Amino acid sequence: EAKIKELRKQTRNRKKELAQERRSRALVDMSAFGRLAGDGATGCEKKTGKSNEGSEPSVGGVFSALSNVFSGRTKQGESSANDSKSSATEVKIDDTKQKAEESKPAWMLEMEAMEDESGLTCAICQEGRTLQPTELLGLYAFIKKVSIPYNKGGFRGSIDGALLLLTLPYSLPVSLRGTDVEDDWFRPAKSASSALKSTDHGAQTLAAVSSSSMSPRPSYFVTTVSAGNAIHCSCHASARAADRNHPKAPKSEWEGASLRNSRVSCNVILPLVSQENSKVPVMSLENALHDHNEIASKLLGTQPKPMLWTMLHDVRLLLLRISYGEKLNADCGGGSLTSNCALIYYMLFMADLFARDAEHDSPGAVQHAKHLTSGFLVTSSI
Repeated sequence: EAKIKELRKQTRNRKKELAQERRSRALVDMSAFGRLAGDGATGCEKKTGKSNEGSEPSVGGVFSALSNVFSGRTKQGESSANDSKSSATEVKIDDTKQKAEESKPAWMLEMEAMEDESGLTCAICQEGRTLQPTELLGLYAFIKKVSIPYNKGGFRGSIDGALLLLTLPYSLPVSLRGTDVEDDWFRPAKSASSALKSTDHGAQTLAAVSSSSMSPRPSYFVTTVSAGNAIHCSCHASARAADRNHPKAPKSEWEGASLRNSRVSCNVILPLVSQENSKVPVMSLENALHDHNEIASKLLGTQPKPMLWTMLHDVRLLLLRISYGEKLNADCGGGSLTSNCALIYYMLFMADLFARDAEHDSPGAVQHAKHLTSGFLVTSSI
């Protein structure tokens, strides 16, 4: 056993000596001037048990000192060489990128140059006003008819402010004459009142007020809600034809539209009218407005002229439903508060379009709508 232990000890020592020799050779190869300082004794020194203490400096020590002196210059030269190599590499990468850009096909360059779509996008082609500026976008919506009795706020003359304008005094009180109230509010309101008296609506309002009993017939309006899903009118027409001519499962127009509307019921497309529609053909816009007005007229049972007040009453009813906390998704099975608040702005854009369109056919109705605020402010001041 003692011999075995001795053999094992000799083997371990020999392995250490071999490892030390390999380390010394590696350090010598790494240094430009020979073995680095502090690399320890060689294997032969350890084997003989001799050390260099008290003897003359070895050749390795001299070279290690020279290595320490010139190490700064060496590192500086290496860093400058690395910088030149890195700059050359960057130039080579730039050349490679430029060659790659030049070698790209035309369709890929065109795809990379396309702008990202922002805002509403079509439920079918996933493109909006940025990528398809000449296509008219519409909003899937659900419109229904509501009736309001006269004795429960259904008197149309009171709702639209016609009675307010028609009952303005002939002149202002003495305390308000010559003030800004007379110039800014009273005169425009009286002008709208005079124009309203010459219309059928003004005559009906005055007749209803003068009669002793209210009419038993209720007033009919339309109210609209939406889930906020948009579609191109052309894409809707193509999808409608495809649904109707499907060989296995043909669907009606609005049955297929409800699937594209996130399975929310819809029966009308509200055209999204704004200043960004400048590239949309006029014929497309007129057709979309005609389709919307036709659906609203069928629900009301009459053709309202102009459509301005139909849209304004629609906005008013939606605001009332939101303020009273009604469930807006009860009618169509979808639609959030956010989507219906955005719908208010879209309908106001349409009302502005109807107002500009009615300036030629029904100027009295437009003047009535524009100066209704002036009449309210005058009445409050009086």
